[in-house]
Amino acid sequence: MDNPSNPDSASHELKDKTVPSVPSVAVIGAGVAGLTVAYKLALAGLKITLYEASPRIGGRILTDYEAFKYQKQYCEKGGEWIDSTHHDIRKLAHELKLDVQDITKKRIGDELFYFGGQFYGPRDFLNFNREKNVTEGEYVQLARYIGRDRRKARVNPAYAKQLDALTIDDYLLKAQDQTKAPSWVIESIRMSYKGEFGTETNEQSAMLLIQQIGTGLRRPFEVYGPKQDESQRIRGGNSKLIEALFAVLNQKKVKFFPAHTLVKIDYKGASGRHKVYVELRHNERRKTRNFDYVVLALPFTKLREVEGLEILKERGFLSPGKYQAIQEIGYGNILKIMLGMNGEPWRNNPRFPLPTNGSFRTDNPYLQNTWITSVGQTGTDSILTILVAGHEAKQPIDTIARECRKATVHLFQMSEDQLFNHRHSSHIWSEDEYVRGSYSAFRPGQYTTLRLWAGTPECEERLGFVGEHTDPELYGYMSGAVHSATKEAERILTRIRKTSSGSADSGPGAAPLPLPNVADALGSR
Repeated sequence: MDNPSNPDSASHELKDKTVPSVPSVAVIGAGVAGLTVAYKLALAGLKITLYEASPRIGGRILTDYEAFKYQKQYCEKGGEWIDSTHHDIRKLAHELKLDVQDITKKRIGDELFYFGGQFYGPRDFLNFNREKNVTEGEYVQLARYIGRDRRKARVNPAYAKQLDALTIDDYLLKAQDQTKAPSWVIESIRMSYKGEFGTETNEQSAMLLIQQIGTGLRRPFEVYGPKQDESQRIRGGNSKLIEALFAVLNQKKVKFFPAHTLVKIDYKGASGRHKVYVELRHNERRKTRNFDYVVLALPFTKLREVEGLEILKERGFLSPGKYQAIQEIGYGNILKIMLGMNGEPWRNNPRFPLPTNGSFRTDNPYLQNTWITSVGQTGTDSILTILVAGHEAKQPIDTIARECRKATVHLFQMSEDQLFNHRHSSHIWSEDEYVRGSYSAFRPGQYTTLRLWAGTPECEERLGFVGEHTDPELYGYMSGAVHSATKEAERILTRIRKTSSGSADSGPGAAPLPLPNVADALGSR
């Protein structure tokens, strides 16, 4: 297999032996969504050409094997944890003979919250007393309040739109007034969602919170809901999934062109034999190619830079809703910084009132959320991952790293020399020229509208869209990218069968597929 870290050597030499009569498909973007849709279609025997703007593959999956190799450890600069409910990515990993590692039993202790100079544990939020059959805790009334709104929104689209128009800050202020929830509970939730989606909570739709946060009173407090347990990962690093997908594409003789940037897109209907035209730039030279189908597997932050979208909208081949989604859907600004720690200093630390697994949430913007990345790996030292989101993530990396270390020293009440071994890794996705953001973060008003347009096919269903941002339920997750890619591959294959029977292509300006019903699309994350 060609080395995916140096794909320039990989693909120009691959020969496509597919018969000419087979429909041609271009996939633009070689992140996990693009690789997955190419993989699925290649297995079905289609003629696939894969383009990627970056000199590497993998997109926002990027395992760092260098920074902590002295302990034979690795960290994830991008997507990291897999939930037990993320069936699509787990199924794909098993299909590719990869081991999905469950680290649940290796996490010993609780996540702790540190707000207003005090520590709180999960039972301070919710504590179900089985003997009395009653739940106590500071979150009880707020949980009931949010739960009522969630249930009402699912059966009343107009109410869902009202909630969608609010920011998380607006909603929490109103909820606190109604429930008298203490400030530390409100602030812990606010900071958690700032970190979850990467933007300030006065820029996020309240529906992101309402649809996700746990409200069950007989369960432990779940700030991101019962489905997010972050219990699994691909053994050896998530980049193993990228390598495995790429290996199959090589075996299937898929043409791959790295360092090719999409600059323009066009579509010609019946007069042009229903072809999608893409113009790509490579080494300052441009070339135009046409395909029967094109799948765009790049974030909207980059797609909005592509020429031709407005013209497609004016000609009726790109729906106004999709055009608006491309131009306006919000993206988070998240920095992950991984710091090497001497031993496991969170264990048996008298500073902490409860046994902790090394996961903390605090009101310090440079220590919003932490976890132990090295759990379940080899070595005696550990890797602390710190997530910084929002305005603070826009600071210079040296400033962020200094403030993160200072905040950790304060939290642990230990010196820098005691805590850190001076090994580190980081990546700022908002400054990555091929991404310009972490992942989708819907702004007020977008959850019940643009979220539902993001994944609809366009150009008489010849132009598809995949990626975490296109999945209406699993947005922000690696499994959302895989799920969207799997669905898109199935859609294309189904349509090809219909086309061969003469029942597809309804002509220029054909109406787009109907938008999903808002109420139907409000399933729990």
